[in-house]
Amino acid sequence: VVVGHGFSTLDQARPGDPAVLVSTTKQLSDLLSARNPQVKLYLLATWSRADMTYPEGAPWHGKSIYQMGKDVQAGYELAAKGAPRVAGVIPLGLAWNAAIEMGLADDNPYDDAGASKMNLWAYDSYHASSFCYYLEALMVFGQVTGRDPMSLATIDHVAEDLGISPTQARALQKLAHDTLAARGTVLAAGK
Repeated sequence: VVVGHGFSTLDQARPGDPAVLVSTTKQLSDLLSARNPQVKLYLLATWSRADMTYPEGAPWHGKSIYQMGKDVQAGYELAAKGAPRVAGVIPLGLAWNAAIEMGLADDNPYDDAGASKMNLWAYDSYHASSFCYYLEALMVFGQVTGRDPMSLATIDHVAEDLGISPTQARALQKLAHDTLAARGTVLAAGK
């Protein structure tokens, strides 16, 4: 099992253009399957970047914070279609969008309006915070193993170690569950 992703804007030189991701995913898929015909490659569709949305001149400026996540997801879906060994696309960016829509997460780290909500971005408004990396781990866990991220509720000490409260951890586990289930991933309860 291999989980990978490309540059967060799909293409550093041409933000939003999936062409490089499509070609490199095919190359990676071919390389891995030549080494091991049983390989399962999962692509992790990343999240909207505040630094690419809110500042003047940013590629997604003037668009909803949700749009970049949708564009990135579409690019990864396109890349998956062109590479036979891709087992699935992990929709982290769509889970991120859902967290904002549900009121769990702040939609704009540049203002103080969401200060009482989880900030999924790190200080640079580009990389993820511990909340998002925890959500990412839950999404990968659910997609790759087929186990329900909510099954971790009673045994998960990682969230606590990251400074994530039990209430926040349960909300992120449910978010991962709901996002994966909505995309057709079958999740078993399991232990």
